[in-house]
Amino acid sequence: MKKQKLPSLLGGSMIIAGTAIGAGMLANPTSMSGIWFVGSVVMLLFTWFYTVVAGLMILEANLHFPEGANFNTMVSHLLGKGWNIANGLAVTFTLYILTYAYITSGGGITENFLHWVAPQLDINHKESSLLFCFALALFVSISTKAVSRLSTILITGMIIAFFLTTTGLLSSSKRAVSFWMIIIPALLARSSRKKFPNSNYKIFGGNWMIYVVILFGFLNIFCYIASQMNWIPTFKGE
Repeated sequence: MKKQKLPSLLGGSMIIAGTAIGAGMLANPTSMSGIWFVGSVVMLLFTWFYTVVAGLMILEANLHFPEGANFNTMVSHLLGKGWNIANGLAVTFTLYILTYAYITSGGGITENFLHWVAPQLDINHKESSLLFCFALALFVSISTKAVSRLSTILITGMIIAFFLTTTGLLSSSKRAVSFWMIIIPALLARSSRKKFPNSNYKIFGGNWMIYVVILFGFLNIFCYIASQMNWIPTFKGE
């Protein structure tokens, strides 16, 4: 009997990496160049710590749900319909912005590539964006293996682009932050502890850690708004 071949560990890792790591995250070192190396490392470690804690808070809440329960189920059950609607809108808005950004950028890259390969080809940005979407959809429709192979290629390209960026060969780009990834997990952990007080697993730090994470989330929101309104100094790369 022929032994069933296990899925590629590298391919699966690349799919997860492609989901977790965006181009904006790879651009963080460049965008934070105004506070130099030590300040950038401190901020990255600071952000890493709170995102890890938020992930562990999701784990704490998830342990009380059956296998297959998703994020929407946990929010609805622990925080109620109001928070679930707000969370759904936040996720939808984030995914919309990311999809728009990637299609716009991908369309521009496709347009420039086609003009470079075939200068006589008359194709605009809108048509290039549609072609870019159809090309990605083709890989998704073929198989998961095709997606993993494409993810491997793209992640490799992102790593190369990262090193090119840090050496000054590419311009910096703006990043988007999903604030719901910090505040909602903290609220889930808080509600989970109230509903399941005898839980076997609780994240370190007690209840104060929950409020610190929530404060960090709102601080992110304030800093973003303040920078857009020029209330606080912002490094412009000049």
